[in-house]
Amino acid sequence: MPRIASVFAALVGLMSDGCGSTETPPTTYEVKGRVVVKAGNQVLKQGSVAFIHRTDAQLNARGEIDEEGKFTLFTFSGNKKLPGATPGAYQVTVSLPQGADHRGHSKTLPAPYQVEAKENFFEIVLERMP
Repeated sequence: MPRIASVFAALVGLMSDGCGSTETPPTTYEVKGRVVVKAGNQVLKQGSVAFIHRTDAQLNARGEIDEEGKFTLFTFSGNKKLPGATPGAYQVTVSLPQGADHRGHSKTLPAPYQVEAKENFFEIVLERMP
């Protein structure tokens, strides 16, 4: 009987580790910016910005572009939406919403962007609309 109790206690311990895990979320720093289209010198008025972490896909961040071309990044950790992004190098993609042709249009920028452990502001300049 003591052996059954030990096995039961071990199973309960394993189950509680997986359910309701209290992993510490990553430390994030504010990341804001603006997307400008060089051709026509205008801001991009809709779409999204994705910051793809160069070494850890769980640290990817994204933000929606508003009517003034501004965005604020968020990182998702488990079921939590954290403001900002973690420090590190990111590949950046700017995407427009699907158009009438049902195709998404996006542009991945060639150079990585570096988020630092401070408030960050990026002006993303596109040569033309994606």
